[in-house]
Amino acid sequence: MTNPELEEDLDEQLEAQRAQRKRMMGWMGAALVVVVIALAIAAKSCSGGRKDAGRLQLRNAVAKFEANPVDAELAKAAAAEYDAAGRKDEAEKVRHKHASALAGGDKGREQELRTRLAADPANDTLLGQLIEVYTKRKDLDGARKAYAEFIEKSPTPKRHATFGAWLYRNSFYEQASQELGSAVKGGNDDPYTRGYLGLSFYELGRKKEAQKLIDQAIDDGADMDTLRVHQAMLDEEIGAQPEAPPAPKKRGKKK
Repeated sequence: MTNPELEEDLDEQLEAQRAQRKRMMGWMGAALVVVVIALAIAAKSCSGGRKDAGRLQLRNAVAKFEANPVDAELAKAAAAEYDAAGRKDEAEKVRHKHASALAGGDKGREQELRTRLAADPANDTLLGQLIEVYTKRKDLDGARKAYAEFIEKSPTPKRHATFGAWLYRNSFYEQASQELGSAVKGGNDDPYTRGYLGLSFYELGRKKEAQKLIDQAIDDGADMDTLRVHQAMLDEEIGAQPEAPPAPKKRGKKK
């Protein structure tokens, strides 16, 4: 036999438990919403912070570049910041401005050095700086002409030798052989000058002459890997030169 009062108490307890569970679920849902909102706010704040930092970095990079547009590293940094921000057009403008600044700066520097060299054509430091301007511009033919122009205004065997070595290193072999030959004839007959002359002859197909000069240069102390490489190549191509016989001993006078 059931007890109506007991059943009623059980129903009330179950109802209370269900109500409590609903309240807890509501609280948990509300708490979850709060957490989600907080995370969203934090993410937005973080994103905004990153954007602000990115904008500041971009402004700083561009400001530094604008102050010195000929600097390659500053130009590279500013263009990279624009690229990272998705602003490709501005990045290209930076690169174009850098190229224009370089061209303008080089022209001014070239004219300045030419003016100073006209007054002091024997100044090898100024001449080297002028050649560097052309080389950075990748204008080797312009460098060659400028080199020849100012050396002829103040020629010395040593200057011809230096110019000849430069010509060889930049593949002007015919003119290199002429300049180096002038240096040797003028008295600048050191092992390195003869070595470069031999290397130039090799490139011109004058292998017998090249071999003789290269062998002499190495024997006299020229320490260049390229000379040793060409010596081995020539020995393979045309055969090693026979060793010179020892000089005859001087005989004493008979008593």
